[in-house]
Amino acid sequence: MKKLEKQPDPWLSELDLWPEEYREWAMHASATMVLFGAKAGDVGPRLAELRESVLASGQTPTALFGKPEAYGRALGKRMRPPADILEKDLPFRSIAGGVQVILLTFGVMLIGLGLWIGIDDGWSGYSAQGQLVVLFPLASVFCGLGIWGWVLRTRGKLHLATASWVGALAGIVGTVGLVSLLPENLIPAPPNWSIPLAGVVLFAAALFIRAKEQQPLVEDSNWDDSHWFSHAENLLRGRYLFSRAQASEALREAKDHRAHTGHTKTLAADFGNVEVFAAQLAAINPPAIRRGVIAKRVGILFVLLYFAVFFVFARLLEDGLTWRSGLNIAVLIVATVFVARSWSSQQINADAKKLRKRRMAQARALGSADDF
Repeated sequence: MKKLEKQPDPWLSELDLWPEEYREWAMHASATMVLFGAKAGDVGPRLAELRESVLASGQTPTALFGKPEAYGRALGKRMRPPADILEKDLPFRSIAGGVQVILLTFGVMLIGLGLWIGIDDGWSGYSAQGQLVVLFPLASVFCGLGIWGWVLRTRGKLHLATASWVGALAGIVGTVGLVSLLPENLIPAPPNWSIPLAGVVLFAAALFIRAKEQQPLVEDSNWDDSHWFSHAENLLRGRYLFSRAQASEALREAKDHRAHTGHTKTLAADFGNVEVFAAQLAAINPPAIRRGVIAKRVGILFVLLYFAVFFVFARLLEDGLTWRSGLNIAVLIVATVFVARSWSSQQINADAKKLRKRRMAQARALGSADDF
């Protein structure tokens, strides 16, 4: 069998061209660039530019650029692919990534739940209901569909996002209704020992899925004005949580400029890529930033309400006050305190300030530093 050889890093050939006394600096800087997000294929050309600057200046790279780790970190962040900057907070960026996240989550849940049931009720018992074998996998799929809807919304595909959410909600309600109508013994209950084993299998299967992580910026070079402005508005509303009125007002200046200068070139040629342009606008609109902070708090509030109704009060009415229902009540009280504190005006203002700084950093990383 032929032995597989490790492929050398793409920038190693460039390192050989550096003067020996500066090679260690270049090696540390290049490794740090990759560590902080630069694509390996882009490091070699950038190192060549740095080498030429060092040789032309007659100075050491440390005197010219500073310590290699600090310079590599700053340069690596600026060299990140645009999609990594815009979508770094998403749980996944593709359907394959969504399947991987679902399998990992479901696998970890089965491992934890299975160990708890096995230790508590014995490994040879049949504690889980057979209906759960249908309910949990389908519910996980529909929850993943709902999260995919959020990914679509952040990409400006608002109608597809709404369709995903409606489908996810209908699927979850339909699954719960179907399971509740099934005869109790129709689906055999799995033995307790098989639950954590199934979790391990799902977790291992998730590790073999190759998710597409690179999402290129939309190709808008040939878009007409209507398409370009419509997508810009959808990005502001979907990715940055602008209201419709805020998004329209944010684009008004660009539309007026377009009306006065005419249509000699495309909007992409005039203002740049629509995703980068939307990121610039999102960084300089304090009311929309504050709205985004509040909107996320509203979402957390709904999650807390759901937990209170279906996990705390429902369990309390069904089982009475037990140690498990008491634990749920304690968790609810602690979560309520944290959520209540997050709604203070001071905390909202502080989070809005942090979000604005982060969006400004994103805009600079996307190549708009001159505008700020």
